[in-house]
Amino acid sequence: MFSDITKTMDLKAVNLTPEEQLVMLCCRQAVNQDSSIHIDPLLAHDLDWATIEYMIGLHGIAGFAHAALSKYAQAAHVPHALIERLKQQTIKIAFNNQLYINEFHALVKECNREQIRLMPLKGIAFLTSLYAHNATLRSLSDIDILFNKKDLKRAGDILVALGYERKHMSAREEARSFHSKYHRRVSGFTIPIEVHWDIDHADSPYAIDIAECWLRSHAVTDKTGVYYELSIEDNLILNCVHVLRHARKGPDEILHLKNFCDIAKLITLSDMEIDWECLLRRSRDYKVLRPVAMALYLVRNLLGVTAISMDVAEALKEEGFQNAFELCAVKEYIFGHRNTQKNYLPFWMVDVATKTTLRDKIKIFLDIPTIIANLYDARYFGSSHPSAIRTIVSIAGHYSKKIALTVALWVFSPRKTRQLQHTMVSRNLKASQMIDWLRQ
Repeated sequence: MFSDITKTMDLKAVNLTPEEQLVMLCCRQAVNQDSSIHIDPLLAHDLDWATIEYMIGLHGIAGFAHAALSKYAQAAHVPHALIERLKQQTIKIAFNNQLYINEFHALVKECNREQIRLMPLKGIAFLTSLYAHNATLRSLSDIDILFNKKDLKRAGDILVALGYERKHMSAREEARSFHSKYHRRVSGFTIPIEVHWDIDHADSPYAIDIAECWLRSHAVTDKTGVYYELSIEDNLILNCVHVLRHARKGPDEILHLKNFCDIAKLITLSDMEIDWECLLRRSRDYKVLRPVAMALYLVRNLLGVTAISMDVAEALKEEGFQNAFELCAVKEYIFGHRNTQKNYLPFWMVDVATKTTLRDKIKIFLDIPTIIANLYDARYFGSSHPSAIRTIVSIAGHYSKKIALTVALWVFSPRKTRQLQHTMVSRNLKASQMIDWLRQ
């Protein structure tokens, strides 16, 4: 695998279905703007367009997919109804993004007035840079802003003055998530803002020095004021770590393709400016070499970004990277939706069977309230019309159905259920090995 990094991976090599290959090629075409990427051969297949549309929504890439597929609609290769739905989604993305940008500019203006430095992170930062030419490509779910810790109180006061309400979080919860949450309604739409003061929690195995990131940042001036932007190497490091931070066990965990597209776009637009030796050295110093190099390797193989240095592959090889980790990331976390087996057994049943000590088995059940709280947070605050009662009923109904299905399986088909559990335990062990490797 490491012998020839100059060739991008044939998507069939990771056993992707034609539908998954089409989704990946849409992303490749959008981030590379490469007209030589041909989607036509795949369109000759009898594709499951419902599955393709589901994946597009799941990964937040409606803008990328519309840009790539709309040109094929005239030849009747792509269902016209799908193109129309994608078009409507891109219109909604453009409207929502304009709201996000307006709120960000208002915050910049007020922070400048109070002489508070701020730095946009991830999606909102890319809207004003990578995707400034086309606001329909990148969807956002919130606004992430980094402040110096000493400025948090004043920044919070500014947000409240702008009409934002702070979400109640315990001191422990804030420390673990290294941010505070604010939200307000604008034009019938909920805009969440996460106020960060660090990139990871205090007892993380990683050691990113946020103060150094601030020192290497540079000021950006636009019509509304001044804000700061990460150096290109720090930007890549932080976004690679962010992507693989979500590779953890649990229900419905997914690595979103839109985040991989951000990294790919950042590299293709900044190729000549990236000091790869510096990036790898800094990643080693911050103890994030494994997640950074693996994220870059996935970007290279899946999205065809050949500008990534060969040193990345060599660094992975030296760190004991296994080919199985890449396959696990693709099959379990990027395209894990096709693993329908996990719909039949609650994740905790598989985890309990995986663990070897009683202490570890008990810890799984102790973590369940946190998982449910995270689901509540995602479903309640992610809705344009939030309802706490409806959210609680939805989560309760979801798990009630899963438990009922599990009981029925054990009663009516115990042999097949044991085989299924054995298969899921094996998959879970592979995922655990990858996660443990990433965090060592």
